[in-house]
Amino acid sequence: MTGMLVKLLEPLNVPDSLIEKLAEPLQKKGHEFVYYNEKTTDTKELAKRSENADVVMIANNPYPTEVINQNDNLKLINVAFTGVDHVGIADAKNQDILVCNAAGYANQAVAELAIGLVMDLYRRVTQGNSDIRAADYPGAFQGKEIKGKTVGIIGTGKIGIETARLFKAFGAKLVASNQASINPEAVELGMEYMDLDEVLAQSDIVTLHVPLMPNTKGLISKEKLSLMMKRNSCFN
Repeated sequence: MTGMLVKLLEPLNVPDSLIEKLAEPLQKKGHEFVYYNEKTTDTKELAKRSENADVVMIANNPYPTEVINQNDNLKLINVAFTGVDHVGIADAKNQDILVCNAAGYANQAVAELAIGLVMDLYRRVTQGNSDIRAADYPGAFQGKEIKGKTVGIIGTGKIGIETARLFKAFGAKLVASNQASINPEAVELGMEYMDLDEVLAQSDIVTLHVPLMPNTKGLISKEKLSLMMKRNSCFN
């Protein structure tokens, strides 16, 4: 098999020495590896960097259609990130170019971040920190507890499930909406599936864990949020 040309088009915020170490197995198999350690969003520069590459690797930098169309040799776009909405997916598919991502690497981190954001809002951590430092400190304030609240999980893939586990540990009731199918792990957690409007109407807290795709864009709107606002004083 002829060696391939693999190009990493942007930095990954790790030391160059680590990139070089990880590239060694590719090079030992006869493949060529090229690394660019400066970020660019210029389409002409991206096209130039991609010249003759069999495989290009990116992170969260846009990799648009006009760049894809300028490389007839391209076989794989590897995204060292979770989402792929910044890649010209349709054109890549039409040209039989595979697109893959690094799904799974941040499941726990994203789930914990979702919990952290809710805690910040419910316990008023950021607001309280600001208030208590103010010269005209308004006095003691009360937050809310997650325990006993209904949490709506929209999208019950791996991140949604991890988030649900954490909310359950706080004593929350779980309801869910999922466009694809019912996840057995969600059922085991005691999660009740229902349509999106019902989830929003019943939930005190909603956390969204779906990829950005044509069928999910605009999934949550002002009208949808109004279903929550009727019962959630955090919006007042």
